[in-house]
Amino acid sequence: MAYEARSRHLRSILPNIATPTFVLRGAESIVTSAEGTADLSNGLPNREVQEIKGGSHVLLLEHPEEVAAAVRDFIRRHIVSSA
Repeated sequence: MAYEARSRHLRSILPNIATPTFVLRGAESIVTSAEGTADLSNGLPNREVQEIKGGSHVLLLEHPEEVAAAVRDFIRRHIVSSA
């Protein structure tokens, strides 16, 4: 019950987050489903969601180069370009 209340509260404030937000998930993750990721991230107005094919919930261990490249690209497009 406490989890549900906290979850509802968090979802209610997501539309107020204007900062570009990067959501990265492994396409093969059994912990975070594509539907669950979409359900939560759809509340963020300035989101970018990316999946890494073949990745599970431990992307940093399985695909460190792809994760680093994706994060660098996001920063380059959203942070560096606005500086």
